[in-house]
Amino acid sequence: MYNLGTLESLKALPRHERKLAAQAYAYTHIEERGKSKEFVAQKLGVSKRMVTTYVDHEKAFRQAKEQRKQDRVRVAEAREQQKAQRQGRVYLKAATETPELVVAGRDTVEDERGRLRRVLDLGPGGAEMDLPALRAHAIERIEADALFWLQNFTKTKNPHWKREKFGGPYQAFPSTSRYPFLPFLFEQFRNQDEPVILVKKSRDMMLSWDVVGFYTHMAMTGQEQEVLFQSETDPKAEELIDYAACLWDQQDEWLKERFPLVKSLDKQRKDTLEFANGSALRSIPQGGNKVRSFHPTEFMGDEVSFQPEAGESYDTVQACAQKVIQVSSAGPGWFEDFTEGDLANDPATVDVMRGVKTWRTKNGLLVIWLHYSAIPERDPLLNPKWAKRERKRYSSQARWDQEQEIKASAGGGERVFAEVMDAKRGLIVIDDPNYQPSPYWNYFGGFDYGKTNPTSFHIYCIDDDGDIVALGEHYQGGNLEPSSHAAIMREMFYFKRVSVIWCDPRIFDLVQAQRTGGYESTAQLFGIKIMRPGTRGESLMIGKVQEMWKENPPRLKICCPRGISWEKKQEGTFNFGCPNLLWELYNARFEEATAAQLLNKNAPEGIAQKNNHALDDLTYALNSEPTVSKPTKDVQWAKALKARRDAGKPMDINTLAMLWKREQAHREQAGAIQWR
Repeated sequence: MYNLGTLESLKALPRHERKLAAQAYAYTHIEERGKSKEFVAQKLGVSKRMVTTYVDHEKAFRQAKEQRKQDRVRVAEAREQQKAQRQGRVYLKAATETPELVVAGRDTVEDERGRLRRVLDLGPGGAEMDLPALRAHAIERIEADALFWLQNFTKTKNPHWKREKFGGPYQAFPSTSRYPFLPFLFEQFRNQDEPVILVKKSRDMMLSWDVVGFYTHMAMTGQEQEVLFQSETDPKAEELIDYAACLWDQQDEWLKERFPLVKSLDKQRKDTLEFANGSALRSIPQGGNKVRSFHPTEFMGDEVSFQPEAGESYDTVQACAQKVIQVSSAGPGWFEDFTEGDLANDPATVDVMRGVKTWRTKNGLLVIWLHYSAIPERDPLLNPKWAKRERKRYSSQARWDQEQEIKASAGGGERVFAEVMDAKRGLIVIDDPNYQPSPYWNYFGGFDYGKTNPTSFHIYCIDDDGDIVALGEHYQGGNLEPSSHAAIMREMFYFKRVSVIWCDPRIFDLVQAQRTGGYESTAQLFGIKIMRPGTRGESLMIGKVQEMWKENPPRLKICCPRGISWEKKQEGTFNFGCPNLLWELYNARFEEATAAQLLNKNAPEGIAQKNNHALDDLTYALNSEPTVSKPTKDVQWAKALKARRDAGKPMDINTLAMLWKREQAHREQAGAIQWR
């Protein structure tokens, strides 16, 4: 234990020990000695908010330490039990962990009264209670604790019971000794201070069942609770309702009578489970607009990494739901981006216990990371054979990493430009509405025609140093005719300065049949004579953009004045500003490869073919090598003076006069000046 009394004592410690010492000091004085946060903050010279963080981290550290100690005891007990099993002395029935022991071949089964006394643990006084009194105590505990109900008063259905050699499909809910993280999870589910919980998990962790069990208990014991489940398809969503119905049906009859349904199970819809208290569980398939017809008090998104419109669903439902729980295995997409931590304000991830971590998103939402090592029988430290055996069942290491190691981009699909755009946003985006490009620069365009998809046209300019600026855009769908697009493009502010427009080479193919006979190209239908076939190749464009953004300042900039948001796609024409180009660049992803594809080739380097219309016209524009602007005489003169000044050569009035006369002579002759 660190003995700190003043800020000076903290500063005297080595740098790597300061944070640990401050955490220990804050926890000891607040939790154990009853000091105020103001007192500790003053002693350590930090804010009250930082003191709270210190206490939370130290508490989590101590809990994890205690958990490791308990893990060691549990492992020792498990080994003793395995030893006893091998010797044939005593063993538990298949994974139920009930007190029904098989000793020398004889079953000893408790009656309901004895089981209730044991489960409720009422002490000596419980021996005198009759069955109605014991049931009343049980109902009180059940209504207060969902996990208590799940583990003691109902059963779950295991579709793998034959493979796992259980005695039947219905078994008791996993105990805390088998799944040590369950109390922590259900504590967070109940926590009203966490309106949104995002869970990233390994495969087959029973997380979906845990959430369904929690919400089934809430609907069963509460009043007028509407819970909405959303999964990838109708059958998968209905499977969640079926599981909730199984939990209700596997209770004792006296509990069914205490928490009745509005009508029997066989008369309820597949996608609904309604209770007599006015509560209901409902399920819907994926889709951003599917949730608009509902106003749930609680919401669960299942495997949201694999729902293309999961982000839209979340934005819609979070406005009305009191609690939102999103659960998913690893996969690139909205959920992976949404669960990124706030590295600026949350310096460390909290290790809750073995295989369980938490952190906060940029919006302050709770993220729970749940790894398969949280289950002792799968923990590589306790049972290394499990991971080796399971790994053989996967087709590739990439698929194993994604499914079990929770690595979303193991098979491709990671974002291409988002990291550098976050780091250099203020340098890449020109948000000054008074910005004016030089009229002496070269102006060119990039064009991608879409008949059903949006048509994208951007005007770029390039200065004498080769730096490129995207100035304005026309980004419009709606099946407009080429002539309509052309009319809008011609009216754009900088269009008259454009000398060439680089386009998809395919629009120059003669494929448009004419009434008068013969064929014309799509480019001819636009009637813009400066259109030229551009150079294709997304990989080449990606390399060019990344190279230009590596430099300081970046050599590719994009105008988007303050007041124009590029957080989402917004079709239209912008004389000054390119919000859709920024949106597509920020959300561009590499193609995702399957595990089988990764066996024979590396991760994909092309961009996923979705929302990439502005990127296509950027590809044609950059790959066609736009001509660098020729510097004006004034620019040449200024550069020459700067070079002379940087070289330390004299710049007095006589020298400048001499140089000016020489410059005038050069202008009359060749134009460009070169001083040696």
